[in-house]
Amino acid sequence: MGGAGGHMWHPFDCPDVNSGQDLISFFQKSIESAKARPPALKIDGVNLSFRLRENPKMETGYEFVIDRGSMKALDVQGVTADNAHERFVSKDPSQPHGMINATEILLSIFNAALPEVISDLEQLGMTEDIGPYGKYFNTEFVLKKINVKEYAFDFIALHGVNQFVKKGPRSRKGVAAEADQVILDTVRDKVKKYAAEKDFRVFTRIPAEITKEVELEKALDQEFTVVYSSQMRDPEDTGELGIGEGSTKTIRDWLAGVSENPLNKVVYISDEMRQKYPQMSKKQSPYAKNIYLEVLKGTPVNEIAATENDVEPLVDAAVIMHSTRILGNAVLDALESDEFGPARDQEGVVVSDPGICSGTSFKFTGDFIVGGLATSFPREQRFRRGKLLESFMPEPLNLSEQDSGQYIILIPGGFKPPTGGHYSMIKQYEKKPDIRKVYVVTGPKEREGVTLDQSKQIFKIYGGFSDKVEFIEAADATPLTTCYKLMENDHFVSEHSGAIFSIGAGNKGQDPKRIKDFVRYFEQRIDTTTAQIAAYPPAETLSVDGQPASASRMREAFKNGDWETFKKLLPDDNFYDDVVQVLNNQETQVNESFFLTDPLFSLVDELLLEEKRKPNPWAICTDKVGREDKDKYERCVQGVKSQHGLKEELNEQEQLELSPEQVEELQAVISNLIQKFIESGAVPELKVAAGIEKGDIDIEDSKQSLINTIMSYIDGTLDDIMKEEEVNEASAMAAGAIAGAAGRSPWGNINYEEA
Repeated sequence: MGGAGGHMWHPFDCPDVNSGQDLISFFQKSIESAKARPPALKIDGVNLSFRLRENPKMETGYEFVIDRGSMKALDVQGVTADNAHERFVSKDPSQPHGMINATEILLSIFNAALPEVISDLEQLGMTEDIGPYGKYFNTEFVLKKINVKEYAFDFIALHGVNQFVKKGPRSRKGVAAEADQVILDTVRDKVKKYAAEKDFRVFTRIPAEITKEVELEKALDQEFTVVYSSQMRDPEDTGELGIGEGSTKTIRDWLAGVSENPLNKVVYISDEMRQKYPQMSKKQSPYAKNIYLEVLKGTPVNEIAATENDVEPLVDAAVIMHSTRILGNAVLDALESDEFGPARDQEGVVVSDPGICSGTSFKFTGDFIVGGLATSFPREQRFRRGKLLESFMPEPLNLSEQDSGQYIILIPGGFKPPTGGHYSMIKQYEKKPDIRKVYVVTGPKEREGVTLDQSKQIFKIYGGFSDKVEFIEAADATPLTTCYKLMENDHFVSEHSGAIFSIGAGNKGQDPKRIKDFVRYFEQRIDTTTAQIAAYPPAETLSVDGQPASASRMREAFKNGDWETFKKLLPDDNFYDDVVQVLNNQETQVNESFFLTDPLFSLVDELLLEEKRKPNPWAICTDKVGREDKDKYERCVQGVKSQHGLKEELNEQEQLELSPEQVEELQAVISNLIQKFIESGAVPELKVAAGIEKGDIDIEDSKQSLINTIMSYIDGTLDDIMKEEEVNEASAMAAGAIAGAAGRSPWGNINYEEA
C-alpha cells in the first residue's frame, strides 16, 4: 500500500466483536456471507492514487494526474508523466525510481480512455470534487517485473474512490468515499482495451469463491501457549496458574476466557521491551504488533507488561490477534480466485456485508496480520497503518492520534418539532462505526408556535440515543452558522484530536449540497481552521407518503388535526400521545368546564374511536345484505372477518367491548388528564362530574379525593360507553386535545405531590 491509500479493519476492529465468543460468531457469520457473496481479493502492490485536474488543452477539459497525498508542490499540483522524474528521485542514479515507469504506464492508459469514461466520472463526482482536496481513484498497481510478490501478469486494480481531506495545517490524508460499483465496473470495461495495448489488465473487485469446506473447528482446536513469568513457581506455592509457568490451551478455550475486547484500552510496556524496541513508547495499544510477536515466541508476559494491571488486556489482545490470524488462515485456505489462484497466496480477502461489522468492509489476512510481502517500490510510509491506534507498526504509538480517521458529524436543524426523519438520520449516523461523535445542533428560533423547549422534550420522549449523540443549542441565529463557527473554534477542534468533521444531512433535495458547501467553504479558507473537514455521505431520507418527513409537514398535520399523517411522521406511533401532549402545552388551555359530564365522556369516546373504527362485520353486513336471510348474512359476516384478519370466533358483543388491558389503559389516560387539569391551577370553583356537589373546593386538600371520585365514576360507566352501537364522532373536544392530555400514569391511587 503506501501513498494515499485508505485502510481496512480487521475483524476485531468491528463493533460486532466485543468478546472472544463474539469473534467465533463473527467468523461463522462471515463464512456464511462468503458463500452467498464471494469476498474480494486483497492485492499486494503499490498504491498509485490518481485524480483529475483541469487542462483546457485536453479534449475533455481534464487530465488524470498522480497524487501521493503529501503536501509536496508536485503532489498538490498533480504529477504527470513529464515531471514524474522530479517527484520520484532514486537514491541510485544508475537505476530510475520504479514509480516513474508506473506513473507513465497508468496515466497513458487512463488519459487515453478519458473521453470514453468522462460521463462515468461525472456520476462518481470526480469532475466536481477536483484538486488537492478532491476525489481520486484508490488503485493498486502491479508490475510483475519489479513487484516482489510474483503475479502471472501486469495489472491495475481500482479499489474504489477516496477523497483527500485536511489532516493538519500542512498535511492531507485519504478517506473512503461512496462509489457505485456498477459505475466502477463500467469504467473498468471501457479502459480494458487501452490497458491491453500496454499488456495490462484492469480489475475492480476480484472475487474469491469458496471451493472447499472451511475447517473452522479444526482451527479452534489448535493450541496456543502464553508464558506468564520468567521465574519458576515454587512447587509449594498454591497461587493461580500463570505464576512461574506457561499456560497452554486451545484457541477455543482461550477465547472463552476473553470477556472484553481490549481494543480501546492502553497498556504500559516494560523497560526491557523498550530496550528491545527503542522506537516504541511507554504507552501502547494492547494490539501492538511487537507485543503479539513477543508473546508468540514465548517471551514471558512479565517481561513485556510494565505492571500487573497491564497483563490481562495484553494477553487478551494477543489471544484475539492470534485467533484472528489462525482462523483467518482457515478461511483463506478455502477460497480461490479464477484469475489469481488460492487466496492464501494473496494479502487476504475483503468482506463487505451490510449485516456484518455495521456494513463496514473488513479483511481476513491470515499470516499477513503480522507482516506482509514486500515490494521493491520505496514506501513513503515506512509502516502499514491500520485503525488500531497504528498498532501494527513497530514505531511509537501516538496516543493523540488514537481516534484518527474517525468522523465528527454536526447535524444542524430547527427540529420544531423533531420528526421520525430527524430521528432516523441521527440513528443512522450514530450506528456508523467510523463516526466517533454526533452533535445535534438545535436552533433557538420558534417555528409556528413550536419552541426549543418543546423540541428538547420531544427528543427526550424519543430517547434511545447513546453517549455518542450530544445535543447542543446553537449560539447563533441559525444552527448551520454555529456549525461553521465551531470549525473556527480551536478549543472545540482540539477536543477531537485526529477527527474529521462533516455536516450531517439527508440524501434528498438540496441537503447533500449543504455538505459539499461546508467542505468547499473551508477548502477556500484553509487558514481559518485547523480542523480536518471532509464530506461524509448523507443519510437515507425517511419518506412518508412519497415525501420527506419534515417538521413543517408535522406542524401542518398537528394544526389540521390530520392525526393519521401525524402518526406516520413520528419514529413510532407509540409516541403519539406524549408528543401531542408536549405540543399542546403551549396552546391548549383547560378551563373550568373540563369536568362537565358530556365533554368528559366525549373524551372517552374519542379515545375509543380508534378501537371502534375496526371493521364491524355485523354492521357492514346488516347494511349490505340485511339480516332477513340468516345464511346469506352469516356468509357475509365470515367474509368480512376473513378479509380484515378478525378472529373467526369473535362475536358481536366482543366487537363492542374493551379488553381488560384496554380498560386499564383508558383509566391511566383519564387519570393523567385529571392531574393535568389540577396542575394547571384552575379556579377552585369547579363544575365537576355527577356525584360531586358544585361548590368551592380547596385544591390543596381535595386533589386526591377529586381524582379518586371521578375515576370511580368513570370506571362504573365504561361498559355503558362501549356497548353503545355507534360512537358519536362529533366530540366536544378535538382529537389533538384528547391525545395531548393523554399520558402513561398508572391507574390507581395517584399521589399528586409525586406527579
